[in-house]
Amino acid sequence: MTASSPDRSSATYVMRLTPPGRAAIATILVSGPCAVEAVSRCFRPQNELAVETAAVGRIVYGTWCGTDSRPAGEELVVCRVDAHEWEIHCHGGEAAVRAIIDDLVALQCVEATWPLGAVPQGETQLQQQARLAMSAASTELAALRLLHQYNGALAAELYKTLAAIDDEDLLTAQQLVRELSRREPLGLHLVTPWQIVLAGPPNVGKSSLINALLGYERSLVYDQPGTTRDVVQANTAIRGWPVTLTDTAGLRHAAESLESIGIKHAQQQIAGADLVLNVIDVHTSAEAVTEYQRQWPASILVVNKSDLPRATERVSDLTAAETSRRVIATSTLCGSGIDELMEAIAAVLIGDELPLACALPFLSEHYRVLAETSTLLAAEDSTAAKLMLRSLL
Repeated sequence: MTASSPDRSSATYVMRLTPPGRAAIATILVSGPCAVEAVSRCFRPQNELAVETAAVGRIVYGTWCGTDSRPAGEELVVCRVDAHEWEIHCHGGEAAVRAIIDDLVALQCVEATWPLGAVPQGETQLQQQARLAMSAASTELAALRLLHQYNGALAAELYKTLAAIDDEDLLTAQQLVRELSRREPLGLHLVTPWQIVLAGPPNVGKSSLINALLGYERSLVYDQPGTTRDVVQANTAIRGWPVTLTDTAGLRHAAESLESIGIKHAQQQIAGADLVLNVIDVHTSAEAVTEYQRQWPASILVVNKSDLPRATERVSDLTAAETSRRVIATSTLCGSGIDELMEAIAAVLIGDELPLACALPFLSEHYRVLAETSTLLAAEDSTAAKLMLRSLL
């Protein structure tokens, strides 16, 4: 709650029902004895009828004008779901949701972070964490894996480890903890997307390539070098795992200050990337390719515009010269190489798929506790190791 503990029987609550993050529509619940009054103070029905006269189940279209009765409000719908409960269905942007909640808080509504009574009784700490993570999952696969954690997959593995410690089989316990810890790259990306950055010189088709990977036009495509002046991001999924693709300004010595800022932003994105796709084309010089290899030795080299004349020979030369990086030839014009590139990305980030129902720690706190448990087991401190593991349950 955002306010001091009010009397629950007399308080009117406002709470967001839909998960936080980008969405087309968000739903806000107003519940309590003053719900009708609060909604009517901020909402103007299109039919000009009084809000309090709406029947339960009635959907009303109108404008949210806020507490200051601003003339240019947001158009939305409200629905009376009970005598003292209203749902507000508005634009899903964070700013729009925040503005409506702030209006209602200004009218003495109490903001709640979860619907009252919606937390099932008897949930364990792990189940609560998994439930909240599921609400933020952006792909079906991520939600399914988290559902298995909610249903006990991770807890079962932790209890198995505790049993090994009780049996004084510290070697087995260490192996179990080590195996869980190895899954960190996957577990931490169930909700948080992997960051993939497309980087390279201007006019090699990075914008066209990101559109091909997405399956729709997100980045501006134009034949003038340096058209992408800043970072453009879009979310998608690869093998069901969430990823963010970042299209950056072409890297070169920029003459314009605006382009220089875009290049600086691109370099910042590259520094924080989980994977860099070094995009070039058949005309990129050997010196530039060597410099890119030095900067991003773990990147995938993408030779775009492979439909151009002499492209096959150029790709063969680059493949022979690369010792540490995989080379993929693509053409956004005819679509060749896109599926191969997607599989290469998946191989680097995801590797071999784990069974869907396997134990998978999904919070950084889980992995911190596992690391400390491993240290305690190595020191043969069984009592402290058990206490540490039990803190997760």
